[in-house]
Amino acid sequence: MIIWLDHIHRVNSRIEPLNRVGFLKKKNYPVDRTFDHLAFSCILGKKIEVELHDREGEIRLREPCCLLAMPGQNRKLIPHFPFDEFYFVFEQPSVPLLFHESPPLLPPHQMIPLEKVPLIRDYIRLMLKLLRRRLSGSLCSQLDHLACSILESTYWNRSGEPHVRQDVKMTALEDYIHRNYHKTLDMDALARKFGMSYATFRRLWASRHKHPPHTEILRLRNREAKELLKDPGLPVGKVAELVGYGDARYFSRFFRAQNRMTPGEFRTRELAKIPSVPQP
Repeated sequence: MIIWLDHIHRVNSRIEPLNRVGFLKKKNYPVDRTFDHLAFSCILGKKIEVELHDREGEIRLREPCCLLAMPGQNRKLIPHFPFDEFYFVFEQPSVPLLFHESPPLLPPHQMIPLEKVPLIRDYIRLMLKLLRRRLSGSLCSQLDHLACSILESTYWNRSGEPHVRQDVKMTALEDYIHRNYHKTLDMDALARKFGMSYATFRRLWASRHKHPPHTEILRLRNREAKELLKDPGLPVGKVAELVGYGDARYFSRFFRAQNRMTPGEFRTRELAKIPSVPQP
């Protein structure tokens, strides 16, 4: 699958436009090419063994990883087992703007093991999900933004100043919390997941927020719980489960502490606000 996006007018012109996105399954043939564009690719699969030849020599890839090719570079890949490849392309004029006029500091062979940037899997899944929809300017702008986020999480943030790299990581971490607040989150483990110590995480969080992360999680859970309780067909126990509480009684205590009323009282109050519909 290769989806060309260069013919679609974007809604947000401040983000560099993607040229194309591809997802190739069970790739089992060698590729030897000189690039005239920027290409990000992610090699995926359970059993990986790929020879990579470039100007630095030869290495063997034996785990899922990210690769970056810059304009003018040559690279040869020889697979010993079929692998899946996700990739996207930006045209050469976009490159300086993608990296804020500062060339990226590239690792050996421009390869980063995927385990060091686990968030990339989520970005890829989201991009592939979007590509199943009808292409439009708005959707392509979302894809452009996600591709830039991938570069920021891998190669771009390795070339900036330390405070810039930390800011990018912190933004990604906050986004993760907002998407997963219904889960049990270990802040120490979460900080390590995004490449920072817990002390650094606490300092950066305090510089952005007036309340600790635990309070933010409670706020997000409470906001969703109030929205779900407006549905009279949804049992309170199910609401508790959906916002992260396996024990409905504990959820009721939490909700009362946040709102000075029980979930049942809140639901009764909200349903009373809905005007009755006259029967025909």
